[in-house]
Amino acid sequence: MDDALKMRVDYSKLKLGDHDSIGISGTTRHYVEPAIVTFEEAGRRLHVYEIDLRITPNNPKLRRVPSLLGRDVLDRWRMSYNPSKGRLNFQVISADATIEVT
Repeated sequence: MDDALKMRVDYSKLKLGDHDSIGISGTTRHYVEPAIVTFEEAGRRLHVYEIDLRITPNNPKLRRVPSLLGRDVLDRWRMSYNPSKGRLNFQVISADATIEVT
C-alpha cells in the first residue's frame, strides 16, 4: 500500500475485485485494475506484460505490506538463485511484447 500512496492512487476511482487474497496479514479483498508492466533488459530490450494489478485497500494495518511481482509474470521467466553469492538472476522466456531499445 505504501507504493499506492507514493503514486497518489485515487482509491475512489478503483474497482474492488470479487476474490479474496490470503497472505501474511490475513484475508483481504483487493482493487483490481488492468495494467501494463515493463522490464528493461540491460539497455537492449523492453519486455512488456499485460496484467491485472491488485492494489491493497487504504488500510493503516496494511501500510508496510510490500509490493510483489505475481506468478503471472514470474512463471514466464527462468530463475537462477545462488544464495552463497547473493545472486538472483532471471531470463525472460516469454512476454506479451518485446521492444528492442538499441
